Amino acid sequence: MLRGLMAVLVLLGSAAFGDTDLAQEGEFSIASGDYEVQVSMKYAWTIRKIIFQGQELGRDTGFYGTIFAPAPGKFIGAGHTQGGLEKVESFELRVGRKKVKPKADGRYEGKTVTYEKSSLLDHLRVYVKLELTRDGIVMHKTWEALEDQKAKSLYLYQFCWSADTKEWIAE
Repeated sequence: MLRGLMAVLVLLGSAAFGDTDLAQEGEFSIASGDYEVQVSMKYAWTIRKIIFQGQELGRDTGFYGTIFAPAPGKFIGAGHTQGGLEKVESFELRVGRKKVKPKADGRYEGKTVTYEKSSLLDHLRVYVKLELTRDGIVMHKTWEALEDQKAKSLYLYQFCWSADTKEWIAE
């Protein structure tokens, strides 16, 4: 019963996101104050770079997000495809309270910029909400196992910090 109810809620939630073209490729950026985050549409609508005051804290040399491996070396998530593809179910971008349709090479700036994404990594559903404000970047994630499956490893959060970053705070 609970799994059926969750499926209905997910379908209803997906309908709200239905006007974002998930097949787009390219990147767009979101910004607030000194913070900027670049998002890759090609790599499953995932963070590709983090910038603070014009300096790259996180470079585009890796993949950000949840990475799941059902077997050794079979990674799924963001740009990893060795074990299958991350299947993005929905994506929504808001600048303030206004819903925005993201486009490649777009830049979206405001006091608060939020994106929400739902995707599947094999039989693991991942919900991501990123809130970007002048005070910082906050990422909320939840995970839901849809059925039993084999698991070798799970990277809940993966960030590719720049070797040039000498001082920063992350918690």
